Amino acid sequence: MTELRIQNASKRYGSTLALNEVSLVVPSGSRMAIVGPSGSGKTSLLRLIAGFETPDSGLIEMGSNTLCDGGTFVPPHRRDVGYVAQEGALFPHMSVADNVGFGITHTPGRTERIIELLQQVGIPADMMTRRPHQLSGGQQQRVALARAMARSPSIMLLDEPFSALDAGLRDAVRDMVGAVLGAAGITTILVTHDQAEALSFADYVAVMRDGRLVQTGSPQDLYLHPADPQTARFLGDAIILRAVVTDGIAHTLLGPVAVAAKSGPQTIMLRPEQIRIRPADPSPSTRGRVVSRRYEGAAWRTVIEHVPTKTGRDDFVLETASVFVAWVPGSDAFPPGTEVSIDLVGSAHVFGKN
Repeated sequence: MTELRIQNASKRYGSTLALNEVSLVVPSGSRMAIVGPSGSGKTSLLRLIAGFETPDSGLIEMGSNTLCDGGTFVPPHRRDVGYVAQEGALFPHMSVADNVGFGITHTPGRTERIIELLQQVGIPADMMTRRPHQLSGGQQQRVALARAMARSPSIMLLDEPFSALDAGLRDAVRDMVGAVLGAAGITTILVTHDQAEALSFADYVAVMRDGRLVQTGSPQDLYLHPADPQTARFLGDAIILRAVVTDGIAHTLLGPVAVAAKSGPQTIMLRPEQIRIRPADPSPSTRGRVVSRRYEGAAWRTVIEHVPTKTGRDDFVLETASVFVAWVPGSDAFPPGTEVSIDLVGSAHVFGKN
């Protein structure tokens, strides 16, 4: 197992600064997902690690080996790195066996090694003679993974390899890839636009924006404690509220909620699962009106608009959006136009708390 270390890596393409002093550590044997909007620098960083590009400045180390530091540069074929691209990039004129065995020397046991690799990724041996065009998209990606693993790399780079697959197949292939790489103890870096994929696949998540590394941590930590509102919204639906905190309670347009922050004006975040709605009752409560809803099986993704009341709670609010998302159990019926009472559960995250 090998640790990857990147220190102050920068890369410019003409007048565009693609990476701006990025520093990152990927622990040995772990899985890290790098996420961010298009143009944030994700793929540029992956290409530096693979050796397809050279950084303008900075240091990249893999275990005890320096890959580049300004004076040193190890070319891609000498790096102990596997790479799986979005389209798989199999050789179309070669069979499955020849694709997988491309990087394996012709020695006794080569065929057995190819069969073993294919079995690891769920491809039966009777498909060895097929060409890539005779495989499904999921099968092609699994063969590409087997080919990348053939050289037993210390680090595996996955550049959005699941994005072209159907939703159900994407989940199954992703879980299989994670299990295979985990069993082999291979340090893995996944670049993806899919926030849910990053949160479910990785041990660590790194968020990039405008060529900079914004935040790194466990999926749960980033989801519950994002560094700023932009990161919060990128990792899922987020309800950003201005509030006034007194004695550990944030008073907001949607009602009171617990926080760990000093008293005074604050900006807080709630996730949709912290919103509870029920049929509107005559008691003084925060009110809302269902604007729209989308059925997603276990739950309705429900858009709710705040309805002002005269309870005095609004005196605590500085500013907020009046429309937000809540997840409502699939068995509950709150069609558009329904007026509801709103309750907040759990505790809110505070941005820039002291």
